[in-house]
Amino acid sequence: METDTASTELILALQLEDIAEFRRHHPNENDDFAVAMSLYHDELRDNDALVRDRRFGEEIGQAQDPDAPHNDPLLPATPNVDQVAVQALADMTISDDSSADYHTAGPGHCVSCENETRNSMTAPCGHQYCKECLNTLFDLAMTDESMFPPRCCRQEISLDFARSSLTYAKIDEFQSKSVELSTLDRTYCHDATCATFIAPINIDGEKATCVKCNLVTCSVCKSSAHEGDCPQDPAFETFMTTAREAGFQAWFNCKRMVELNFGCNHITCLCRTEFCYLCGQRWKTCLCAQWDETRLIERAAEIADRRPAENRAARAVQVVQARQRLIDRHECRHASWNMVRYGNLRCEECHSLLPAFLLECRRCELRVCRRCSHNRL
Repeated sequence: METDTASTELILALQLEDIAEFRRHHPNENDDFAVAMSLYHDELRDNDALVRDRRFGEEIGQAQDPDAPHNDPLLPATPNVDQVAVQALADMTISDDSSADYHTAGPGHCVSCENETRNSMTAPCGHQYCKECLNTLFDLAMTDESMFPPRCCRQEISLDFARSSLTYAKIDEFQSKSVELSTLDRTYCHDATCATFIAPINIDGEKATCVKCNLVTCSVCKSSAHEGDCPQDPAFETFMTTAREAGFQAWFNCKRMVELNFGCNHITCLCRTEFCYLCGQRWKTCLCAQWDETRLIERAAEIADRRPAENRAARAVQVVQARQRLIDRHECRHASWNMVRYGNLRCEECHSLLPAFLLECRRCELRVCRRCSHNRL
């Protein structure tokens, strides 16, 4: 007996849920059975997409011609479909603009939570996100500046892409926050009890007016507005001196303080500008040394200690080899990763503790969590 479309959809959904449950309980399986399950999963997803396309086509056909024969006895006709939408679908043409593809919603596998979803969105890089994880990504972008703008595989995920998955309140909040996070030299209300961001549109010359409390702040020295040249700020000068003595550097364009934990003197600021850690100038515009030898050896030793050596001599060789790899591969775009499953390892970007696994870059050996590999680097 021929199975109707609705029953077929239900069968496919249940089978996909069974496979998702198997993966949750057997995350580290690499045997032939797990490979077979993965192949079967891909086949089910393809079939699910075909069935959905069939249902969609039948619904549109019924809307255009309600008297046409219906092939599915259990699939209800939809005479109330918006006729304007039907005509728009009939008039659609295939576009050569591949950037439009990532607005399409449909079933898929979320790259963030690793769950199957009936309503995933495909990002410009090709990865799919469920609605919940997409919301989380935009929430993080508003609270963690290293996650702004929202992105995957270094390709920005625009607000237009996510709009259908976000509430109106969150869209407004993100648009407002984007103005703040996109402003390099920001000015905040000098009143510590207010400290509201003052958008460039509210700055006239060097006078920035707070829309919340109406106080006026100097956009140069960030203190209360004044006449003439900015006065010296002893507290700020003390802070800058202490920060530099502690090893921090300020990028002169956006005034952020940055600390170098490991690696070469090539720094990428939160504003995505690349500069020299030693002098603060744009990268490759100065004559400073590319590496600090002490930091280089410390980092090489950290990498060597991931794989314990038999004796001191062998470890020394590992450190020398790791040092050379760091020098040769310092300009890395982190294109491919290995999964490390030892557990209780810490992400070197967000410093989160990973109980199950993390990812190690095959080129520079940076170890990060899944979120950082997709959305922060």
